[in-house]
Amino acid sequence: MAWRKSFGSLKISQIKMKTTLIYFLGLSLFIEFILSVFGILFTELGLTIFGIETNNQTLFLGSVIGWLCLFVTMIIFLGMYFLIKNKSTVFGILYCLGIFWILIGLGIYFKFDRTDNLFLDSIKGLILVLLTYFYQQKTSINNEN
Repeated sequence: MAWRKSFGSLKISQIKMKTTLIYFLGLSLFIEFILSVFGILFTELGLTIFGIETNNQTLFLGSVIGWLCLFVTMIIFLGMYFLIKNKSTVFGILYCLGIFWILIGLGIYFKFDRTDNLFLDSIKGLILVLLTYFYQQKTSINNEN
């Protein structure tokens, strides 16, 4: 029972925080994976959904963004793996991911005045940073490994 092992030395409040983080990362993983599929396989449809005119340059950039979303998907998966395995490396990965999302949301908001990204990415990043911080305060794995 690998799942039970990963929760072995954690208290109830730590288990709830860890479970919340796993669910949050799972939802983020699903969203990023869908975005990457649209960017890589259905680039024209993905651009149309976001209201971007399609031409050769935007199709190329849409594909590149799809591959970047796939990379972010892999980072989320890695974070979930380290979280389940109780590795202290998880904190650095999750903080970087959260700050990345915050900066993307803020950057797109200030550059293009798009509030949808501000709320989607920045709030998601802030939630991840706060959940990671509170979990790190409740657990002892930050001193192990």
